[in-house]
Amino acid sequence: MSNDKNIFDGCFEQMDAGLDQSGILFYLHEQQVTLIEALLISMKLYGLRPDEAQRILSSHPAWAAEVDSQVSIPGSLAAWLRQKYDPQDDATAA
Repeated sequence: MSNDKNIFDGCFEQMDAGLDQSGILFYLHEQQVTLIEALLISMKLYGLRPDEAQRILSSHPAWAAEVDSQVSIPGSLAAWLRQKYDPQDDATAA
């Protein structure tokens, strides 16, 4: 993400203004982030695992056309995402 801090900050501003999770996903789509970026941002904002974030994105109207819900994240990518971004790992590292 070239302007990931701005988009991430924008998500917090939208949340402070009362936007729910679905609204945030519409916001991310409007900001033209990629599917992987939306996945990573969702994981960080809501403390989701990669499979949870993928499930939510695949069922969201703004993202459903871009997500093939029949194909899961490849195992190696899912493992890398868990290792790098799993919020439970942050708690054990502290």
